[in-house]
Amino acid sequence: MAGKDWFLLAAVLGLSAIVYTLDYDPYQLLSLLVLSGLRFLIISVALSGVLYICWKYLKGFLESKTKVADILPTEEQKYKEKEKETRQKIQEDYAEKASEYRKNVLQPKEEAKRQKLEEQYYRFAGPAWKGKGTPLGYGEEGNGASKHKANGKTGKDAAKARKLPEHHNQSVMQEKPKQRKIITLPEEPSPGTPDTVFLSFRTPLGKIHRRRFMHSDKIQVLLDYITKLGYHQTIYTISTTYPRVTLSDQADYTLKDQGLTVDMMLNLELKDPDILQD
Repeated sequence: MAGKDWFLLAAVLGLSAIVYTLDYDPYQLLSLLVLSGLRFLIISVALSGVLYICWKYLKGFLESKTKVADILPTEEQKYKEKEKETRQKIQEDYAEKASEYRKNVLQPKEEAKRQKLEEQYYRFAGPAWKGKGTPLGYGEEGNGASKHKANGKTGKDAAKARKLPEHHNQSVMQEKPKQRKIITLPEEPSPGTPDTVFLSFRTPLGKIHRRRFMHSDKIQVLLDYITKLGYHQTIYTISTTYPRVTLSDQADYTLKDQGLTVDMMLNLELKDPDILQD
């Protein structure tokens, strides 16, 4: 016999011994067991029903809460959406300004430059001049073409005979060519150098240029830097974002004097038309 069979046999014999010792009626004991089983079954069914009803209500409550959370976005989601819309609007405004600047400023300049180059090209490479020329020295007394023609001389001889006034030659010789100013920028400080500031320059087209400067550098260094970039300081000026302060008039002051000691964005702008005309 297996172990389970021995255990079942021992349980039956033990229960029989208890019934025989206590003088219990076997039928009464059986009815007691059946009654206990029925009670256990009823309690189990009732408890299962209560648990089912509670779970149903709890599940409905959780589903309704989830639906409300899906329908109504949180404050963080609203803030992110608003931030995204604001950023997109700012980008569209900058793109529109850049387009207007390109249309109203850059394109007319390029067109004028193209026309000027075209005029120069046709001036030198256009059709040859076919009019009637005047002999060299025509209309001058003593050096006329008729005199040289009568003497059998050419136009080169007439050109040699024509002499400019002495004072005119001296003034031309005394004039010296203007020397172009050579712009040299100080070496850019390395990252981590104390008393330095990292400045960003936004061009009218929206392009950003960045460079480090020392607090002791003068504003003139910034003007030389934008000139090196192709934005000449006689045409363009540098201004802070907010509050708006024009720095071109403060060329002799240092960055520290003007409060440019923290990383910031500077704008490159065209000067006023009156200044350009001057």
